[in-house]
Amino acid sequence: GIIATMADEAMAHCVISGLEEGKTTATIEMNIRYLRGISQGELVAYGRVLRRGRTIITTEAEVKDGNGLLLATAGASFWVG
Repeated sequence: GIIATMADEAMAHCVISGLEEGKTTATIEMNIRYLRGISQGELVAYGRVLRRGRTIITTEAEVKDGNGLLLATAGASFWVG
């Protein structure tokens, strides 16, 4: 659960950073691919916007361990209103 949450947060912050004043957003769809597990250590999530539409923003994220090893990839769509 924590890896999915981190991916969602990374993508959400990318979306929020580009919102016009007074606009809000919510995740409306998300998928995640777990590539390997981790039982302890540092986790880092990176997100980016793929397409910024008027009402739907498409994003992707990667979650890596402290050594840069890829643990999961994710994609999501965000509604903007």
